[in-house]
Amino acid sequence: MRRIAFGRPGRLGLVALGLALGLSTPSVARAAEVVLRVDGLSCPFCAFGIEKKLMEVPGVVGMDIQLNDGKVILQLRPGERLDAVALDRAVDDAGFTLRKILVENAVGTLSQTDDGELLFQASDPPSSFRLRLKGGDALPGAPPAPGATRVEVTGELTEYVAEPAPLAVTSLRRVGPRAGGPR
Repeated sequence: MRRIAFGRPGRLGLVALGLALGLSTPSVARAAEVVLRVDGLSCPFCAFGIEKKLMEVPGVVGMDIQLNDGKVILQLRPGERLDAVALDRAVDDAGFTLRKILVENAVGTLSQTDDGELLFQASDPPSSFRLRLKGGDALPGAPPAPGATRVEVTGELTEYVAEPAPLAVTSLRRVGPRAGGPR
């Protein structure tokens, strides 16, 4: 499934995209949105070339290509792991430059390493991230408390080969009830 847009998508397109991105997953209200920022997208032929390569990446089932914004919004198979290395390689093989991989509205849980680093385990796509503030500093272990709270995170992957990948957080908020607490 492909949609090429030369401008901003309308409300109907956003609703359809939201449905396609994971409302069918029973354990999570919605899937995270994975957005690729790509340099060089300028025409339908460019969109066809990048679509062809990205559809070869395991788990990618469709995309919304916004040429004017240089964005590719991926649709992943529910439960499929995010493979940033494969996405980077596919964009490069198509002849374009991948500037950013953004993960938006990922829901999951926090844990903390012995040295105080926060780890985020996203539900859909199932992925692990080391959390950092956008400026590169470690995210403080302050609220929300690791392991006690489900959170929603939006951020940018800062490298593609590390496991778990470092995610520069632009927003983090608590969602749902505290584990073991009042509902």
